[in-house]
Amino acid sequence: MDIVYSYKKKVRELGQPYEFEDSEPILLVNIQPDERIRKSYYVEKDPCHVGVQTAPELSEHVVNTNTKNYSSSGMLHIEGGWPKDVNVMDVDAKKRHQKKVEKDDSYLKSALALSNEVIKNLCINTALNVHENYFETDENSGIEDDHLIRSTTTKPTATVLTILKDPSEHKRIVNHIAWANGDSKKLAAAYFVPPNDSLTENIAKNSYIWDIRNPNTPELVLSPGSPLSCLEFNPKDSTCILGGARNGCLYVFDTRRGSNPVEYSHSQTSHKDPVYSVRWIQSKQFTECVSISSDSQVLFWDIRNLSEPLERNILEITQSKIYQPQKFGALCMDYDTSYSTSKLLIGSDRGQCLIWNRKARKGGKEKVERVFLGHHSSIFSVQRCPFNPKYFLSIGDWTARIYHDDIWKAPLIETKYSENYLTDGCWSPTRPGVFFTTSTDGLFNVWDILHSHSKPVVSLQLTSSLHCVSTSNGKHIAVGDRDGGVSYIELSDDLSGYFNGVPRVIQDEKNAINDMLDRETRREKALEQKVKPVESTNSASLLEVPHERFMAPTEEDLNKYFEEALQR
Repeated sequence: MDIVYSYKKKVRELGQPYEFEDSEPILLVNIQPDERIRKSYYVEKDPCHVGVQTAPELSEHVVNTNTKNYSSSGMLHIEGGWPKDVNVMDVDAKKRHQKKVEKDDSYLKSALALSNEVIKNLCINTALNVHENYFETDENSGIEDDHLIRSTTTKPTATVLTILKDPSEHKRIVNHIAWANGDSKKLAAAYFVPPNDSLTENIAKNSYIWDIRNPNTPELVLSPGSPLSCLEFNPKDSTCILGGARNGCLYVFDTRRGSNPVEYSHSQTSHKDPVYSVRWIQSKQFTECVSISSDSQVLFWDIRNLSEPLERNILEITQSKIYQPQKFGALCMDYDTSYSTSKLLIGSDRGQCLIWNRKARKGGKEKVERVFLGHHSSIFSVQRCPFNPKYFLSIGDWTARIYHDDIWKAPLIETKYSENYLTDGCWSPTRPGVFFTTSTDGLFNVWDILHSHSKPVVSLQLTSSLHCVSTSNGKHIAVGDRDGGVSYIELSDDLSGYFNGVPRVIQDEKNAINDMLDRETRREKALEQKVKPVESTNSASLLEVPHERFMAPTEEDLNKYFEEALQR
């Protein structure tokens, strides 16, 4: 969609020139030339070059026109049009009308005229198979081979196709983006007002479902009782949407039944803080879900009855020889059934990633199985690698980090420290080593860890500040900003892993990524074994203050870490 229109206009069309009247000359300064100075300091230029222009003078002006809102409407005809006197539900009445029309002379003439066109098409020679593949794939070409690493001479690019703007007059943040299942053209965006901002009655609470093919107007308006902070489509039914709100409640929407929620939880039995993440969990009918919040609660629900949660859990450590008993506030979550149906990957507000097991308490164990260190501030995004769930990506402070489940003291891979905070990130579902990040300076970055760990392969400046990013097919990316806009971005084929419009995962690229991550895993384990004897000698001192590693850093610590990062 082209939103720029340029046109040319001659200078004489801009208006009449000013008219000046003659007046008597007025002498202001009279300085006579000094011949001595001229001969001593100046050299006459001979010849003199003067440029002239015979083309007509033009003037350039840039202006933004007002946006016009358009809407599309249509009508569905299942059987075609029938006269008013014919009952569509009566089969005999339709047959009588059909026989009556077939006896009409105009019907016979129309059928005869159409038959001539049909006979002409039937006489066309169809012996040639136009769909036959005349050029077989060369096994050694590397273009169609799934076992060769992708190589290209073209520069990877990212293009903004359109921008979905918040229809609300007030400035709101795009806090979360969710894609409809199997449809890369339809997405839902949650517009959120931070808890520390004053929420007045004038600020809209609506969230929207957008169709990329009609970016001017949202397809459906979701009207909850409180602004949504997150939402997710049901994996089995795209008409069912689950949303978490700022007031801590959950709302369930059915797109077939309009904008209002069909079910919602009560504030007395819900979270006390905003719901920062919701996920559908595996069940027989996919009606169960889980929600987290910064109030340290992990609640399991059944959308058929939201009056009470199925389970109420506290994200805390109570019995541990390594960690001090404490509670964690949750800001993000990932649930991957290919890894485990009972474990959640949670990012806390203290900078740790947690593996939380729903079934652990049955055996008398802590539900928080592992705590991963590394970040200096809150974690805003966690996601397991779609090609190898043992590894996961975390976004926090100024870096993006990749961890292994068995190594909790340090990340395997860490990006170079950015000058601005990172706000969100996600893996590419079609490229094993590619992930995307957003930052507070408005940069959308595409990273390829097989290519470089220090700088992104593509960096795109979108707005002044970005807040969230999401993708459904690896080809199209949706990026939300703090001004209420959602940028719909398309990646080039070599960057998205597409060939002729079809996603293809090259096996050698996948193996290369796995080998690199395995190599880093073995290196970290070797370092742990080397440090173990030193830690065993100081075990008493470690057990006295183990909690210092897991407490939130002070302002002095953050400044120190930031200065060290800038010196790298």
